[in-house]
Amino acid sequence: MQLALRDYGANLQWNVGSLFCHEQVIYGLLHFFRYFNIPNPIKWVFGSIPSLMAGGRVPLIEIALEDALQTLAAHIEESLACRLTLSNPHADAKMIKEDSINAALMSFLNTHPVEGKRHGIIVTSDILARHARDAYPNLEVILSIIRPAYDVGYGPGKDTLEWYSEKLTDPLYDVVVVNNAKLYEEGFLESLPCKDKVELLACHDCMRNCQMAKEHYERTVLFSQCLCKGYDTTQAHSLLQDTLRRCCANKQRHLDQTASYSIDEMKKVAAMGYRQFKLAGRVNSDDRFARDLHAYLFNHEVVRYLEMILPLQS
Repeated sequence: MQLALRDYGANLQWNVGSLFCHEQVIYGLLHFFRYFNIPNPIKWVFGSIPSLMAGGRVPLIEIALEDALQTLAAHIEESLACRLTLSNPHADAKMIKEDSINAALMSFLNTHPVEGKRHGIIVTSDILARHARDAYPNLEVILSIIRPAYDVGYGPGKDTLEWYSEKLTDPLYDVVVVNNAKLYEEGFLESLPCKDKVELLACHDCMRNCQMAKEHYERTVLFSQCLCKGYDTTQAHSLLQDTLRRCCANKQRHLDQTASYSIDEMKKVAAMGYRQFKLAGRVNSDDRFARDLHAYLFNHEVVRYLEMILPLQS
């Protein structure tokens, strides 16, 4: 049933943003793969729970440590490797010591491997990266796409070929998530070294070279920290909503500047030798998230036929 998967001219490995927020979508998809004997192209799932070191678009609800550990265990049972998004750029030795939640999650992943795959953590802080190297040697360390926003900014003349080349050749990092807008800078992706260490965002609900990324990240981190510390989240939530409103308005004005790749662009990037791709969408509804997954993973004609002859059972 290889025909059910979309053909990009190469076997791609997908990292899907469903951890702690879209589990039922993934479990249903895995059932579908098994039932029709379709090879599973999803290698990793990524996400985080509100905590001191969490970054990115965490689910804005509290998740108990026990429940988080059970979620990791369930994914491991399905042979999916997990990546924790611990990309708070301010993570330092003090925060690492205080964040007992993520210490427990990293320890669990470090001692519960998946055959042929490695769990990992997605970081912005070099301090956290070095700590993980020493304390959790079985985990991959992935440099977050948000790092350039703090170091140099996004766009031509900012996150340059030299900047990414330095990160890709640094042994501190196993994987570097590269700004996917670099596809539109002629010769950039063709010239990057260590293509096997690069991950690109195929589906990203943002604008190319978004200049609001740092603000968006800071306000998400603030809300997450207020939530996990038990503080009043009213002001943090208001700030985050303000950013979201301005972000949406900006995207409406620049609909031609989407950061997601088309299918033809995916084939172009795959032809350059890139194999690791990320599907974001943690803040989307389950239906929207599932629609994006299907668009990138499946040959729709084959899948529609399979669903017609035997509706998917949960």
